[in-house]
Amino acid sequence: MGRLFSRKKPTGMPSAGDHSSAGMDNRFRDLFELIQHTERITTKIHGIPEKDAIFSIVEHELRKLTHNRALILLLEEDNKNAAIRFVTIPDKILKTIDATLGSSASKLTINMVNGTVMRRVIDTGETYSFKTIEWAKEIMPGPLAYTVAAITGHLRKTTIVSPLTVRGTVRGIFAMDSHEMVDIFLLSVKNLALHISAALEFAELNEKRDILEKELRRKEAAIRSIFMAAPVGIIVSENRTIIKINRRVCEITGYTEKELLGRNKFVLFNNETEFDRVGRELYGSHPGDERSSVETKMKRMDGVLIDVMLTASSIEGTDCTIVTLTDITERKRAERAFAESERNFRRMFEITSESVALLDPETNRFISANPAMCALFGYSEEEFRSLSPEDITPQEAKEIMRGAMATLAEGGNIPDHEGISVRKDGSKINVLVSNRHMLWHGKPVYHITFKNITTLKEIQEQLRKKSLEVIEFTNMVTHDLRKPLTTMKLVMDITGKGAFGALNDDGVEAIGAGLETAEYMQEMLEDLMACARLDAGKQELTIEETGYMELAGTVISRLKYQLEEKKIRVETAGEEVTVRADTKQLTRVPMNLVGNAVNYIGNGPDKRIRIGWERRDGAPVFFVEDNGMGIPPETQKHLFEKFKRGSNVSGIAGTGLGLAIVKGIVEAHGGSIRFESEEGKGTTFYFTLGRNDGRPPDAEER
Repeated sequence: MGRLFSRKKPTGMPSAGDHSSAGMDNRFRDLFELIQHTERITTKIHGIPEKDAIFSIVEHELRKLTHNRALILLLEEDNKNAAIRFVTIPDKILKTIDATLGSSASKLTINMVNGTVMRRVIDTGETYSFKTIEWAKEIMPGPLAYTVAAITGHLRKTTIVSPLTVRGTVRGIFAMDSHEMVDIFLLSVKNLALHISAALEFAELNEKRDILEKELRRKEAAIRSIFMAAPVGIIVSENRTIIKINRRVCEITGYTEKELLGRNKFVLFNNETEFDRVGRELYGSHPGDERSSVETKMKRMDGVLIDVMLTASSIEGTDCTIVTLTDITERKRAERAFAESERNFRRMFEITSESVALLDPETNRFISANPAMCALFGYSEEEFRSLSPEDITPQEAKEIMRGAMATLAEGGNIPDHEGISVRKDGSKINVLVSNRHMLWHGKPVYHITFKNITTLKEIQEQLRKKSLEVIEFTNMVTHDLRKPLTTMKLVMDITGKGAFGALNDDGVEAIGAGLETAEYMQEMLEDLMACARLDAGKQELTIEETGYMELAGTVISRLKYQLEEKKIRVETAGEEVTVRADTKQLTRVPMNLVGNAVNYIGNGPDKRIRIGWERRDGAPVFFVEDNGMGIPPETQKHLFEKFKRGSNVSGIAGTGLGLAIVKGIVEAHGGSIRFESEEGKGTTFYFTLGRNDGRPPDAEER
């Protein structure tokens, strides 16, 4: 909405067409008043750095005009609309206009595209005069324009419109009303608009300068912060003289800032030769490069030499140079350690008696083979570099080898395993293969070792045959001895019962001793047979699911009378758990362990045996615990050996094979056994069943 201007006609003033001397005097008076105010405005706004202050001064001065009213519009960024900056129409008249428009006239935005009047001023940058009603009709409907013009007294008035131009671009419009002497007033309005434009241009330049200075200060502060906090040392030098450093330089060199500023950079070097070399490489070897780097040794304040990386850059247009200083002492130490490690590995690689080869995962070709490897397979190292694992693997073992290579490629580890390889001459050998991931000169490779176990396999086969012979012999001896032992027991039993007449006390005692000896011999034969089968690996297991606590209950029932005779209290621990095992063989484990505990419980007042299990790391651990006499320390390391018994069990019957049998059965199930014992306080045996982990009886198979 454009601002329309008016002044109330003073009493006795001539009309618009009155040319009397009094009217002319009044018109010259208005012009003189405008010129005076223009001079004051020009003086006051000269050098003002803020736009708002300029507009405030202009508005304040123009409000003092007796008859003429002024308006300033500022173009928005789209250059199509303008907003009122200020208007000097009296507030009383503005309120009447607001009531007529139904909104605040001083806050309206005027569309500058709809008409040609003010648009021409914006497009040409020239000052024009228009009948006020002409451009009023362009910014509001005709009837409303006449109404507003009538309220303000502008029906017959003229408005002079001049552009406000800042750096060659129209940024707004300055308008002032006139009724006579329009051409003379036009020059004064144009002159005032030019002064306002100049002041606005100065303010804008000042504003931009302030913004640039503020941004420059911000960037300088940021650069200073980066300079001081940089993780590398930064030295600024002029003609090799240090003029600025950051904190990191002091940390690296041990010097204070005061000790380095103003000194030649030579102070940081061990000798002149090295100083000259670094200078040549940094500034002489690559004259066309903007940056160059060199590694050297630098001398700290305490005399210690450190490894550093220096990078130099020239500051264009000056004799100054920026040198960055990076402490690479730890990196160089690590590089030297790595190089030494590789040299040591190479020496071991060359002299080890094991056959070792390195395989490239990308090409699946051997990249190196040590002398032992070459000797084992009959190839030279050069020949090995053209081979792959396929070339040293016989057809029947290729699938296994490929599976192992696939596992390695996926990043997995392969346990040491036995295999078959083929030598250059076509002969086959049994090998123990070990595969590992490693880095070789910074590149991932497979480290593969081969151990020739052909002779070992032959010895194992011989031992297997011997074991079978021992078992056959043991079976024969056991069978041959079992029959006469059975006959002896039968004769002694019926003799003891009086089949051949009554025996005196000595006879009864002799018969009892004989029966006891026969039973001991029979028990020993059974244990010997069990040990032979376990040692030979011929103990066949019939694996089935069985409840361990039920099995423990069976053991307790079988030993009921011995337990009651010695007044031993038995406790169980743990709910039922299902295990996969040979039930018959597994029963012998708690049977032997509880039987041992009964035999070696001693004569304490509160004799107790505890049998059960507990879960550790997700798997069951089974135990048999007693508070008996314990195992002497000197006996403990031999406890699972055949025929070994504690030094404190003399007079207690036993073959010395029970724990060896227990250990054999547990290991046959893939488990392990151990014990904890303190003499005089008791013993606890713990065992696991390896892959046959237990689970609750109702658990589903996964």
